[in-house]
Amino acid sequence: MMSFERIRRVIHDEWVMDEAWLARFRSCLTGIDVVTFDVFDTALTRILDMPVDVFAIAEDALTRKYGIRFSGYAVLREEAEQKAREVARNASRSEVNFSEILSILIAGRPDYGGFVTDIMGAELEAEHATCFAVPEIAAAVRFCREQDIRVVFVSDMYLSADVIRDLLLSAGYDDAQDLLVSSETGYTKADGKQWGVVQEFCGADARILHVGDNEWGDVIMPMQAGIKAFAFPRVRSNVRDGGPLTPAVLPYSFMMRGAVLRGGAGSGGSSAGQIMSMLGASWGALVAGSVVSWLVRRAQELGLKRLYFCARDGWLLWQAWKELDLDRKTGISSVYLYVSRYAVNYGAVTISCRPDHLSDEALALLTYVSHPETVRSMLKRGDLQGLTPLVEDLMTVFGTPDAEVSDGSGAEEFRQCLQRHAGIVYAHLRQSMTNALYYFRQEGLHEGPCGIVDIGWQASVQASIADILREGGYSPMLYGLYAGLRPGAQAKRLRAGWLEGAFGNDYMQAEHLYGLFNAVAILENGFSSSDGVTLGYEWKDGTIKPVLADSLSEGSQHKELIAPFQQAALQAISLIFAGAHPSGLIRDDLTLETGQAAISRLSLSPTSRELAVLGSIRHSPDLAHVHVVTLVPELRPDAVVGSHLDLRRREWPVGSALAALRRCGDPEMQVLLAQDIRRQCAYYDSRSLSQFR
Repeated sequence: MMSFERIRRVIHDEWVMDEAWLARFRSCLTGIDVVTFDVFDTALTRILDMPVDVFAIAEDALTRKYGIRFSGYAVLREEAEQKAREVARNASRSEVNFSEILSILIAGRPDYGGFVTDIMGAELEAEHATCFAVPEIAAAVRFCREQDIRVVFVSDMYLSADVIRDLLLSAGYDDAQDLLVSSETGYTKADGKQWGVVQEFCGADARILHVGDNEWGDVIMPMQAGIKAFAFPRVRSNVRDGGPLTPAVLPYSFMMRGAVLRGGAGSGGSSAGQIMSMLGASWGALVAGSVVSWLVRRAQELGLKRLYFCARDGWLLWQAWKELDLDRKTGISSVYLYVSRYAVNYGAVTISCRPDHLSDEALALLTYVSHPETVRSMLKRGDLQGLTPLVEDLMTVFGTPDAEVSDGSGAEEFRQCLQRHAGIVYAHLRQSMTNALYYFRQEGLHEGPCGIVDIGWQASVQASIADILREGGYSPMLYGLYAGLRPGAQAKRLRAGWLEGAFGNDYMQAEHLYGLFNAVAILENGFSSSDGVTLGYEWKDGTIKPVLADSLSEGSQHKELIAPFQQAALQAISLIFAGAHPSGLIRDDLTLETGQAAISRLSLSPTSRELAVLGSIRHSPDLAHVHVVTLVPELRPDAVVGSHLDLRRREWPVGSALAALRRCGDPEMQVLLAQDIRRQCAYYDSRSLSQFR
């Protein structure tokens, strides 16, 4: 069970004081009479990824006490505050208070009427449990006191001054400082009116310096009012308007915030590698850790004695399995299996062919194009470039190996050439299948029940492995254990054998798994090895070895981005399984529910920095890894953003949608684009849809 006190203590103990900021702060005090400090995310900060996660803690407390009645409370609480603020704006008021928010909440849920005291208590208890004093600001306040400089706290907040004062006192600040709160003055820093109140409160001639994290409310607006401002962005919280807001997301929230605060990265100045490391220590650890925990349980329940972790996407899961010494602890041995769609599907498809005739299934695979490809790349992905008669025939038809082939142009001509040379194509691919069979037999896939572990989606590799083993005279017993399965896997069940997904299965509607499917490319890249794709198999020194593609470009990306992510994830997983993680998380907390919540929070509502780093990852979406694109092409400087964005063709739909909206400089075009995005994502939850406006 997570201990809030333990999390605060660990963060405080590992805090690295920003002495440079403190020195600059002290240098700003010459001639200053009063220093005003923002409260939340300046004087105080929370051990949570987002401030609204306080509502998830309250929901957890209320549901534990009163049951399912309070399931979904956190979202209702957030919506109630939004509605209360809308009512206030319509009445030309800048701020609301807690009572007004609760009135809106109860108007929508009358059954909450008898629980007002409990609701208020749960939220205030969550605030006290998660807030702590920021060391730099605590030191700055002490210095001001030593220099006889007056200190005033100023907060834009719906909570009362008494509540905020109690939070400050509990965190270690004394009661000598004054406090101005927007819920009581009726004005906010953000709209600028609070600064007139501050100036009147401090004295007309007072020379004031304000310190806060918000660029608009704490820097720009006070400066416009003639008040000197000094930014403190280090502990600024994330703002994620989309994704889940439930108790299940709290493990991710604590782990992400802990990684950020201990690393001193709140200012946004972290490198891409540091961002990936923080994501690995939180998101990666929760997702991979929950899958590994599930794998142990399901493999034992199914009676499996061997697990085959598939290259390349199963790499991180295999590393976690080894790091945790699960071969010994479970009695289930693990093998890293060099396979790919490229290496097995082309050979397996010959089972449906005759030596002199290629089946429609084979032709469809050999000529499949998701977007225009060259004749050269299509030959390369089937390893057919050495079949001279075929190549010469193709040159007669297309004229050049760089001629483009698309589904509507050239694909039929390519198929006809393949069929004319069916004999040599069949023989070549059949040898590929035979080599694969020898490799699978060498690795023991033909013996007894075997678990196939991979990220998943279509289960085409497992189906091809089973086909090849059966063609070799064996009766495979394969059990596929995947992160998730798409509906397309349904048609492969009879061929592939047992199929099961941790976070989503093929019988579930894709519309219900939009959080997971937005994370497909992130998972594939974050969990993959630095090796190139498996091209096939060859005999060497008496054994059959995998042939791997050159991975120079992928190796560079892996070193800069993926390796920091994986190293941090493995370290955090080890600590969790050992019961030694700073958050207090233990193995039992690594549930599929918490893993799924983590997946959806990041994939459906990334911060701008996360979007920039993850969106820059180079990814190969096609079968043969010929084409390499960034996850979010809209981030490229030359990207053209219009009023329509086909999200079905995007590797990360939400990432592309957010990037496109932020890049769109034409207000009218932006409105049309937002409408187009909402239309395509109409089945998303209301929180996530609210981002597209």
